[in-house]
Amino acid sequence: MQANQTGAETMRQPLHRRGGFTLIELMIVVVIIGILASIAIPAYQNHVIKAQRSDGTTALMDLRMAQERWRANNTSYTSEIGELVGVGEKSPEGRYDLEIVADSADATSFELIATKRADGGLADAKCPSLTLQYAAGEVTTGPEGCWSN
Repeated sequence: MQANQTGAETMRQPLHRRGGFTLIELMIVVVIIGILASIAIPAYQNHVIKAQRSDGTTALMDLRMAQERWRANNTSYTSEIGELVGVGEKSPEGRYDLEIVADSADATSFELIATKRADGGLADAKCPSLTLQYAAGEVTTGPEGCWSN
């Protein structure tokens, strides 16, 4: 800038642009992050719920095998978890409570239930409890869609 310029001439010269982001640019970034989060968070939660559900299915399969070991040495299946070796009343990770349905155990059948604990991680609205029924050599699991990933 020349030393002899008047104030009016100085006002007409373009201002130098400062570095940084405008408010609009920041708002666009926030909207994009919000859209990505609205897609990613539910997908992640669904994945976590399915992973936690595997604790219940594994526990029921272990309980079934314990019933088979019991049956190999006795005339019928047991209705008391405490009589079985190697299993407890909770799943290995503690997310499910396990039970043998009373009066379901006889010489050829039994029914097992794993119920999601309130402190067992994310709530599982689709499959709050898992079942495994064994009758005359056939295994039935439920609810439908809860045993497959």
